[in-house]
Amino acid sequence: LASDRPDLALNTFTRAQHINHVNKGPHNLDQVKILESLAEIYISIGKIEKAHKLNNRIYALHARKYDTNSEDIIPALYKRAEWQHRLRLYGQERSTYRKIINIVEKNKGKQSLPLIRPLTGLANAYLYSGALDLEYYPENTTTTGEMYLKRATRIAEEHSDSTWEIRED
Repeated sequence: LASDRPDLALNTFTRAQHINHVNKGPHNLDQVKILESLAEIYISIGKIEKAHKLNNRIYALHARKYDTNSEDIIPALYKRAEWQHRLRLYGQERSTYRKIINIVEKNKGKQSLPLIRPLTGLANAYLYSGALDLEYYPENTTTTGEMYLKRATRIAEEHSDSTWEIRED
């Protein structure tokens, strides 16, 4: 892959995935790095749909291990949002950030510092719009994202454990 030979890398990573499945089973988390590499290859050769399916598979592996409403799933959700952004699936990215926000609010409260990152991510996701966004959700604008950014700013400024660095960020 580093030699700019995605065709050879695809065969190698596909074989590595097969070996991993044989040795550790098809639902183990050790294969995540392999699947991420495969997704990178698919992106580089323009097979975006296959990369998207691998992203969903990676999340499904995490969802098998962790309760999807617990804080344990949050790192996988952040990773999923990053992939969705890269694949220009902005509506899905927003949904993922909303899921993170719901989990944090349920477990930490509606004014907790861990809300700042997903609120900011959600606000930033409104800076981008795909063709489907404009067709089905014409009211989605940057001003919609602004309310999430204002909420994150308010939490950072008012929370007793907030530092100057958190407020500045």
